[in-house]
Amino acid sequence: MKKIRNIFIAHCGEHEESIENFKKLMGPKSYSFRDSSHTTKDPNKAENKDYIKGLLRDSIRWAGTVIVLIGRDTHENDWIDFEVRTAERFGNKQIIGVYLPSSQEHQIPPALDDYGDALVTWNREKINQALNGEPIWCKPDGSFRPDRDIDRETC
Repeated sequence: MKKIRNIFIAHCGEHEESIENFKKLMGPKSYSFRDSSHTTKDPNKAENKDYIKGLLRDSIRWAGTVIVLIGRDTHENDWIDFEVRTAERFGNKQIIGVYLPSSQEHQIPPALDDYGDALVTWNREKINQALNGEPIWCKPDGSFRPDRDIDRETC
């Protein structure tokens, strides 16, 4: 039986195709994802930042897990920073960074480094471990990140 997960996928606009690729990678055997992420294909063409933040807050509040797709410029994206910090403020949200398959040694968003529960490669097994609560912190090549020795536990 598949596990149902309510997720929000934080991503840069140029990585929108990776949302479906992530679901395909994880979904066939283990999970059925209900995704509240917003994309440029959304019919809402809002430009008011406060309104957009309200929509994002509602979507993040609904999700139990926030997946952050990590690419070249992700660490500089103000929206991703807002999304991760919002998830942390709501509490009880699992925050997992996932390096995109093409990622090299890219920097991760500061908020993910501050509040993330795990950071893994584009690998079903590693992502499953993170979704199951293991505090794994990897580099894009899959090796352990030695600068990360903080274990985060949930109450």
